[in-house]
Amino acid sequence: MRPPLRGDTYEAYRGFAELDAAFHDGIAEASCSSLMADTLRRFRAHTHSYRLYFRHSIAGEAVVEHQAVLDAIRAKDPEAAAHAMPDHLEASRSRLRNTGDS
Repeated sequence: MRPPLRGDTYEAYRGFAELDAAFHDGIAEASCSSLMADTLRRFRAHTHSYRLYFRHSIAGEAVVEHQAVLDAIRAKDPEAAAHAMPDHLEASRSRLRNTGDS
């Protein structure tokens, strides 16, 4: 994983969006699960909407959560991955809900 992109420029947003999409696509591919791949494909519109809130400083937090998921996968630790992924999803949901408060 690369360090989070900083700033509110278009280039930073584009870089974050590309890396975020690649991360989620990689998880789906590595799962070898057509259900997982299909779920993420259907979820894509929601993730694009989420990325529109890039300027609300979500990138740094998301990258830390992604790193926890990736570390668990690399360590072949399904229990750690089983905790890291729902933690990321819940934190993402919470961040998106709170962007309206900013």
